[in-house]
Amino acid sequence: MNKVWNHIGVAPWDAEADFYTKNIGLDPAKARTFVVMRWTWHGDFRPLLAAIREHRVDQDMLNQLGVMIMEGRLQVHRPRRGRSLNVEAGIRNIVAAKAYEHSAPNWDDGSDELFERIANATGVSVESVRRAVTRWRKRRRQSAYSSS
Repeated sequence: MNKVWNHIGVAPWDAEADFYTKNIGLDPAKARTFVVMRWTWHGDFRPLLAAIREHRVDQDMLNQLGVMIMEGRLQVHRPRRGRSLNVEAGIRNIVAAKAYEHSAPNWDDGSDELFERIANATGVSVESVRRAVTRWRKRRRQSAYSSS
């Protein structure tokens, strides 16, 4: 497509910021922030991407992204099919497994009760904690074999 921006060699958001600076008298940094925020609010992230690449993202831009996330205006759509990775469950399982490994040597009341206490603390089933411990031990064994 033959757009005017290709001919003059300036991105449209830079031209808009330049307009606000020269014609309205805005500070160049404030004009750029305003333009990036306006374009982002209307769903075009190219000026934000340019600001990120140029290391010129300011607190106002980050605040606006936060508001957009809270309002549900900014969402990530996975490019692939299938169930997404539950990152929170992953770290929860690591915490549960490490809690068991740390407490088990000093626990005298039997492992069933320890599994139950950790399950209650992490908000998952006893079986989930058992699986997490098993996976944790398996990974540790695999990494021990691969590093030797």
